Amino acid sequence: MHRARAAGVRHQRAHVDRHSQFFGRTEPQVREEIRALREELNANVSLNLVAAFEVLIVDDALARRRRGSDAVGKQLKSVPLRRGRLLVDEVLEAWKLPTRRWPISEYRQILDYRHYLAHGRAGVPPTSFAPEAVVKRARALQAEIPGFPRLWHEDALPPAGGDP
Repeated sequence: MHRARAAGVRHQRAHVDRHSQFFGRTEPQVREEIRALREELNANVSLNLVAAFEVLIVDDALARRRRGSDAVGKQLKSVPLRRGRLLVDEVLEAWKLPTRRWPISEYRQILDYRHYLAHGRAGVPPTSFAPEAVVKRARALQAEIPGFPRLWHEDALPPAGGDP
């Protein structure tokens, strides 16, 4: 008798089409692959959300820097341009003075995750963030900067909840 059967473990083959990527795999193998695919999808959605929000941060900073009329704009004038661009890390550092620090430090954790995903996933992975957590932290950061543009219409999102 097979060892797995003798131990009472059943590994039946999942019932799938023979052309499926899951053909020939057991149900636990299929469940694990679906879990891995879901994790990869969440990472890609989080990466895209952070990238889109980074564009808003830099564009808003450039506009405020040109105007220089509010406290944030005046602080941003001290941030050096690098080949005509502002770096998001330097913008966040400049925002520390006129805002509370916690939304910035929480958002920096998401940037670490974004850098890890975008640059080859080398080294020790930082804490991962589900798309809902990215949205929550981006909303918190947006709320700290008066007049900051919105990436999304608030009606299009579920209510802000806790980090998953």
